Amino acid sequence: LDVLIVGAGFSGLYQLQICRKLGYNYKVFDDAADIGGYGTGTVIQVPESTAPLPSTRFPPKSSGKIGTGLRGGEVPGFCHHTGRWPEEGVDVKGKRVAVVGTGATGVQVIQEIGPEVGHLTVFQRTPNFCLPMGQAKLDVKTQTKQKPLYPTYFRFRIQTVAGFLYNPYPKDYTSSTPEERILRQEEYWARGGFQSIGAFNDTRINQESNDALYAFWRSKVRARIRDPKMQEKLAPMVPPHPIGGRASLEQTYYEVFNQDNVDLIDLNENPIAEFTSKGIVTGMERSTSLMLSFSLLDGMVSLGR
Repeated sequence: LDVLIVGAGFSGLYQLQICRKLGYNYKVFDDAADIGGYGTGTVIQVPESTAPLPSTRFPPKSSGKIGTGLRGGEVPGFCHHTGRWPEEGVDVKGKRVAVVGTGATGVQVIQEIGPEVGHLTVFQRTPNFCLPMGQAKLDVKTQTKQKPLYPTYFRFRIQTVAGFLYNPYPKDYTSSTPEERILRQEEYWARGGFQSIGAFNDTRINQESNDALYAFWRSKVRARIRDPKMQEKLAPMVPPHPIGGRASLEQTYYEVFNQDNVDLIDLNENPIAEFTSKGIVTGMERSTSLMLSFSLLDGMVSLGR
């Protein structure tokens, strides 16, 4: 066996096609009842793709096992994947919980269960450059006032970046004075949401601008984290990648890591070796009674990149 493909969704089918072209010996595994990825076996509702799946030309059922999970190792206590979250919820109160992954869903779960767990161990590969959500409740009066403006909002969104109800500030970083930079960054950060990183219009194309945005973001985040070691793990001095991509929004995510009962494991230094009946093994075995894992949608499937 040259290649083992886990998952028969868009990317899995594409990998299958490439393996055939290259003459590799491969197998495809998916625990869903059929091919197609999201929408076939999760609680997430995703519109059906209008593009035809290459299921006839590249039939994965003849090349692997559909409707089966991969076996190997033991699962500690109870294991829950957010794509198949029980309708009745999951009781985490007072339990030793392990969260694998700090993507968009990991961030949401961690900040919600953090105050309830007995102990939380978070396994992180890459820090998430989270932005302040700025969530606010909409009362009936506000909704009634806004609804007549919906047609105007929809027309405006056609003209903006990514269809948001706003654009970045129309001046770039290099042509702004030091005073302007500080004032504008603070102004946009206070707005919350994706506007937090809209203080300059060249953040994604100018390294100097991106570095300045990261330094500003880092200072805001580190101010919320007490432990210097935890600061470096969550908001490192040297960014692992540019900031400003598909950002996650948070409310109390970073405060969770100030709790004495929360550990953060860097998977680059201590990769997961195996799961046992007692917990998760990296450099040492970490006891856990409940494991939560995530693997949600990519912003764009590989076939469309």
